[in-house]
Amino acid sequence: MATDVITLIPGEIIECILEDPNITFLDIIRFSMTCKHLYRTVKSNNKLWRVKYFQRWPLLKEHYKENNVDLKVFNWLNEIQISVEIRCNLMHQLSLMSSKHYKREELSNSELKYFDPLFRPEQGAYQLNYHFLVDELINLINRPIIDSNLTHRYYAFIVLRYLRQNYLTEEWQRFIHFPPNEQILEKGATIVAQWSQPERYISYSYISSLLDDIANQTKNLLYERHPTHSIFSLPAEQLLIWKRRNIDDNQWSTSETRQIMEALCEVLFQKLGFYGNSEMYYSSENSFIDRVLERKHGIPMTLAIIFESIARRLGVRCEPVSFPSHFLLRWKEKYNVPEPESIESFYIDVLNGGQFLTKKNCPRIGGISRCPIAKYNVHNPATAVEVYIIVFINLIFSTID
Repeated sequence: MATDVITLIPGEIIECILEDPNITFLDIIRFSMTCKHLYRTVKSNNKLWRVKYFQRWPLLKEHYKENNVDLKVFNWLNEIQISVEIRCNLMHQLSLMSSKHYKREELSNSELKYFDPLFRPEQGAYQLNYHFLVDELINLINRPIIDSNLTHRYYAFIVLRYLRQNYLTEEWQRFIHFPPNEQILEKGATIVAQWSQPERYISYSYISSLLDDIANQTKNLLYERHPTHSIFSLPAEQLLIWKRRNIDDNQWSTSETRQIMEALCEVLFQKLGFYGNSEMYYSSENSFIDRVLERKHGIPMTLAIIFESIARRLGVRCEPVSFPSHFLLRWKEKYNVPEPESIESFYIDVLNGGQFLTKKNCPRIGGISRCPIAKYNVHNPATAVEVYIIVFINLIFSTID
C-alpha cells in the first residue's frame, strides 16, 4: 500500500520536486520508469522539461528569446533529446581529431569544414546549434583540469575558434551593411571582443545591460541634481529607440544636455572610477569592451565607445573623432544647422577623466608640439567601421613583442 502513495501526490507537487536543480535528466527518466502513471505524468509535462533544459544550458535562454524560438517549442523533451544527440556527435568528432591531425601544429579552416553540418542551418543544422555548440565547447574548456581530457580540451579550443570566426565573419558583414543609424558602436565592439576571445562567453545583451546600468545610475544622479529635467517625462519606449539607433542631434536644450553630460562624467569617471590605462596601453584587454566594463580601465577607443553608448541612451549625441595623436569624442550644442562650422566643438578626453577641451584650453597630447584640436576643429567624425579599424590596429600592436 505504501508503494502506491506517491501516485496519489498531485502532479504539481511532483513537478515542483523534480524542478530541483540537483535532479538531472537521468534522475527524472529513472523516476518515470517506476510506473505507467509517473511515466505519463513526467513525459507530458512540457513545463518541467523546459525548466530542466535551461537548468542544464542556462546561457542558451537568451538565444531562444532573441530568435523567437522559445514560444515555438511545444515539446521540450524532444529539444533535450536533440541537444544530447548534438553533444554526442560533437564529442565523437573531437575524439577523432587527434588521430586525424596529431602531426599538424596548425589547422587551416578548410581542414575543419566537416564541422559545418553541425552548426550551419543551410547544411541542415538546427538554427540554434551554433549557440549550443559554443556553450558546450566553452564548458569543456573551462572544466577543471583534473576532470578533463586534455586532448579533447586542446581540440575543443581549435573547433571553438573555427565556429566563432565563421559565425562572426557573417555577423560582421551584416553589421557593416547596416544603415549608418543602426551601426551602433557597442554592437561592433561586442563582435570584436567575441572574435578575439573565443573561449569567453560574451553576449551583446550582457554588454548592453552593463551600459544600461551606467545610464540608469546617471539618471539617478541627474534626478538628485535636476529633478525637473525633461528626460523624466519621456516614455520608456523613446529611451529604447535611442538605445538601438544612432541619433542625429541632441534631444534636449543646451542647458539640459550639459546637465546630462556633467552627471555622466561624474558617474563614469568619479563614482565608478573608469580611467585610461596609459601604462599598459597596448595590452589587448584594453581593446575589449567586456574587459573594460568589468575592470574599468581601457584605451581611448573603448572608453569613447562606452561613453558614447551611454550618452546616446540619454539622448545626447557624441561623435568619435580620430586625430593623428589621440582619439576623442566631439560634442556640439547643435548639429543640424545650416553652417555647422559656426557651432563650436567641444572635445571629451575620455583618457583623462572626461575633460572637456576646446581650442583655448587644449593641452599638448602625446608629446606633439601643438594641440590637435586647433588644426582639426572641423575634422570629420569617424564612422563605426573606421573606429574598429583603429581597434584592430591596436590589437595587432598588442601581439608584437
